[in-house]
Amino acid sequence: SRGLELAAGRAILWRDRRLEDSVRAVLRTNPHGGGAVLWEIVTNSRDLDASERFVRSQLAAGVDPAAAHVMLAYLHAARGRFAAAFATLDTAAGLREPEAVVHAGALALHPLAPVPAARLVATRARVAALPASDAIVPGLAPPGARDYLVGALALATGDTAE
Repeated sequence: SRGLELAAGRAILWRDRRLEDSVRAVLRTNPHGGGAVLWEIVTNSRDLDASERFVRSQLAAGVDPAAAHVMLAYLHAARGRFAAAFATLDTAAGLREPEAVVHAGALALHPLAPVPAARLVATRARVAALPASDAIVPGLAPPGARDYLVGALALATGDTAE
């Protein structure tokens, strides 16, 4: 998978469409394995525009749309477009509801996110309603993450009783 990540990174940075098509063809053979590759590209690339182009090309090709939507949400957040990030998670095709809720909780806690109080309260309620086992998201939310998110979101709303 590391070789695939490197090839995808080169395709993005060099704007090499043939290499990008080659990476996409490999990802298509394992449509649910693209998430790790997308995550590596988005978190390690300093070129947000190139990363977004690649993620959008993955979406257009139908390669792991859930992971692509999550990465697109984080790319929006990296640009300070938190409303767009939340909207992307809210409408992400193929993303399981618990994963969308956990990602929304994580984004809502970003220290630079101008999240309206109503959104914080609603996100907290959604996270609190999840069974603890559903709130485990590999690579993001380990066991116990639901309780952490509920408590942190409570503090963000000024509720210290939680």
